[in-house]
Amino acid sequence: MKVRSLHLELTYDDPAFSWVHEKEGYENLGKLGTYMNGEFGLPALEEYDLTFKLVDCREKLPTIEDIADICRKHDAIMLYTGTMEKYGYTSKEYQEHTPEVLKDVVEAMISLKPHFILVDAAAIDKHSLARKHAEKMAAEQSCYIINNVNMDKSMLETLSGTLKIEVDETFESIMKPCKVYQYL
Repeated sequence: MKVRSLHLELTYDDPAFSWVHEKEGYENLGKLGTYMNGEFGLPALEEYDLTFKLVDCREKLPTIEDIADICRKHDAIMLYTGTMEKYGYTSKEYQEHTPEVLKDVVEAMISLKPHFILVDAAAIDKHSLARKHAEKMAAEQSCYIINNVNMDKSMLETLSGTLKIEVDETFESIMKPCKVYQYL
């Protein structure tokens, strides 16, 4: 079985490292690459094999009706916005084009209890308070949001399948680096 890496692994000499260090401080270095916010809790396991459904959000974000059908059948939801592919992870535009997922849609996703929601953008919502609310609500339902997942258009050919997710819970930051693999 082939495996495709969907996480970003950055080194300390990457421009993103100095940007995060200067802007956010050492405690947020976990934001480098693919990560989840562990402030409100961590998954029960450090490693998961899960079914997923990829949702194409480039033209339109999902509705509550779209989400209800997806969550009943899959352990993880991947929101493909095209942000990373279009702007590149370390660009200023990437940070500026974080999606604005409607609060009721995020709440509907979380209430149906997938284990993970993954997004190819800096966060699930560009507004800090909405993002924090979503992360807290998700963790209370044992659902975790993973940001900066490296998705591209070729994934639209396989809209569902299996993922392996690893969370580095030992990383000394509330932001926890994650590794995401797609089984092909």
